[in-house]
Amino acid sequence: PAAARPPGRRRLAWLLTLAFTAHLLIYYGLTAWLPLFLQQAAAMSPTTAGLAASAFQILALLGSFGAPALARRVALPRLLLVVGLAWALVPPLLVAAPGLWPLAAVIGGAATGGGFTVTFLLIQEQAASLDDNRRLSSLVQGIGYSIAATGPLLVGALHQVAGWAAALLPLDLAALAVTGAALALPRPPRRG
Repeated sequence: PAAARPPGRRRLAWLLTLAFTAHLLIYYGLTAWLPLFLQQAAAMSPTTAGLAASAFQILALLGSFGAPALARRVALPRLLLVVGLAWALVPPLLVAAPGLWPLAAVIGGAATGGGFTVTFLLIQEQAASLDDNRRLSSLVQGIGYSIAATGPLLVGALHQVAGWAAALLPLDLAALAVTGAALALPRPPRRG
């Protein structure tokens, strides 16, 4: 295929970067603070809260294995939309009903694994060549990981100042960014 334009000059690259960054921001923010949140909001012991946080991590396998299977039937931008909508449910569910953390863990776990997998499948699908794949992936991951690393700091600072509802609000806003990016992605051509 013809050489692709540099990733930094492509709308698609910035949409994928936005979605991946927002996805990671949610993941890092929840991963860092979920045990303390469950101790304070659901009156769990530190051990139980740690086990619950482990369940959240293990349930990421649902999305990691489910996304490729679903990608055979559903366009990748639609799967990314599902990831964004799933993430949008998790913070409000945790704040409104901390006792329903198992449901939040299933939804968030699936969104975690699904978000990573769908992003990398989209990069692979949209890249014009192996070299383009590397450059696009470098842009998406480089910016995504750099910005998302601030997620735990943001959640922690907001929690200290205004409590858990305010601390988890940016994660819900990030879920809207994932959803918006998914809606703006170009639709792939129909498969035979």
